[in-house]
Amino acid sequence: MNQSKPTLTSALRDRRLAVNSAIVMLAFSGDKGLAVIRDLVIGRRFGAGYEYDAFTAAIQGPELLFTLLAGGALLAAFIPVLSQHISGRPAEERWRLASAIFNLVVLILLAVGAAVGLLAEPICARWLVPHFSPEKQALTARLLRIVLLQTSIFGAAGVIVGVLHAHQHFFLPAIAPLFYNAGQIFGAVVLVPRLGIDGLTWGMVLGAAGYLLVQTPAMAWLRARYVPTLGLRLAGVRRVAWLMLPRLVALGLVELADVFFVRLGSRLPDGHLSAYFWGWRIMQLPETLFGTAIAQVFFPTFAELANTGDWATLRAKANAALRVILTLNLPAAAGLALLGGPLVSLVGGAFDQQAVHLVQAVLVVFAVRLPGEALLEIAARLFYARQDTVTPMLAAGASQLLGISAAYVLIDHLGHRGLALATTVAFWTQTLILLALVQRGIGRVLDGKLVLALERALVGSAAFGLAAWLLLERLPMDGRWQTAISVGVAGLAASAAYLVTLFLLRSPELRALPQLVRSPRVPLDLGGHAPDSPDLIDRSAGD
Repeated sequence: MNQSKPTLTSALRDRRLAVNSAIVMLAFSGDKGLAVIRDLVIGRRFGAGYEYDAFTAAIQGPELLFTLLAGGALLAAFIPVLSQHISGRPAEERWRLASAIFNLVVLILLAVGAAVGLLAEPICARWLVPHFSPEKQALTARLLRIVLLQTSIFGAAGVIVGVLHAHQHFFLPAIAPLFYNAGQIFGAVVLVPRLGIDGLTWGMVLGAAGYLLVQTPAMAWLRARYVPTLGLRLAGVRRVAWLMLPRLVALGLVELADVFFVRLGSRLPDGHLSAYFWGWRIMQLPETLFGTAIAQVFFPTFAELANTGDWATLRAKANAALRVILTLNLPAAAGLALLGGPLVSLVGGAFDQQAVHLVQAVLVVFAVRLPGEALLEIAARLFYARQDTVTPMLAAGASQLLGISAAYVLIDHLGHRGLALATTVAFWTQTLILLALVQRGIGRVLDGKLVLALERALVGSAAFGLAAWLLLERLPMDGRWQTAISVGVAGLAASAAYLVTLFLLRSPELRALPQLVRSPRVPLDLGGHAPDSPDLIDRSAGD
């Protein structure tokens, strides 16, 4: 009887991870589908030029505020602490903590946003984009003020996301970005013809409101109780603040590096800075689907296992997550490098051939960055789950300093490609540091199985790349329709080559992926009890 309970609990946990992963990945797929439509509409209207340079620069400041105070920094500290309250505290303490964090985040973002809005012109002229012309600086300041309106809205939504994730509720947070993208599409289609580039920023504000409102029904379902308190004397609030500080520094360094890259890129010719951010946005599609989505689902389980001290199962889950991410992201990187340029050429409109070449140049570099950034999603969360936010801070600091130093050297020789290469070096450095420290901290997360998964994914990705390259060389690419059909055929054939290669190599990761959508009545089988089990997680290590 005692032997069966851990197995049942582990099977149920695996099932929960699989179902939640499927939900999040499907929702993120829909979100990225809308994001493609959004980018097509925006790209055709603005391309990579004067106005979009100002827009991409303007959104960096609000993004910095949100990421620091309501995004990754908050969630990394808030979810483990709230998970402890859920498992071992009365409900009123849980909701008092959540309310206090909600109130503090919104008030701080309102105050900081108001200050930045008042000082928008000098901030843009002296710090953010000093090499822009005065007219372009004024446009950037005006857009910055509008976008700042969404920061407090996102702040409130960020706390709600943390509450829902801690309660293992992923559906509404996963579909919320759909409403944000819908707001941007509305802005691009309806408001831009009337308001110009300002309409795009007002669409972002409307999308942020939708992002918040769609999640409120889940709070009612959880019977959440709002408490009008700042909770400065609550131990949980102090613990969240203490855990956030190193994460604030770590994310602050990453976001400030992006702001620095905007400042450095403001001296490039018109369109180059836009092309850099277009390439980044395209890379975020596979990274979000095959990195962030998986990591978001695994994170509460990591925190739960760390809180209970079940290190063997934590190692098994972390190893499985890393192997799946490698299996998905290496072929995605090959596709980004080979198919990204032809896909960008389909945008048309203001996205002329020069813009296509500029974006394609950075996509090749970002293809190298993609697997490293996806692995970082898991590596960092393994520290946050153990309520260690100092180590990722130090790793981020070292890597971002390296990236900034590299950018200074590379931009003069490689232009916007130098910025992409500098960020690639920074992210891979941070990932490798954290993975090495994970191996020392919790044991054999990096083992022979991970090496074999990497080798299989590399061989499969080589088959993917060869198939895509051969077909792109031979298929017609004269008009938009011919290009779209040829890219689609090449992508499907390359994906088939990858899957066949993994099948021939008897990849356990390939056999595990379909289990994400199996019937809920069937426990997710990520591993057997035999030491030589071919499945993704060897349960003999976790029992």
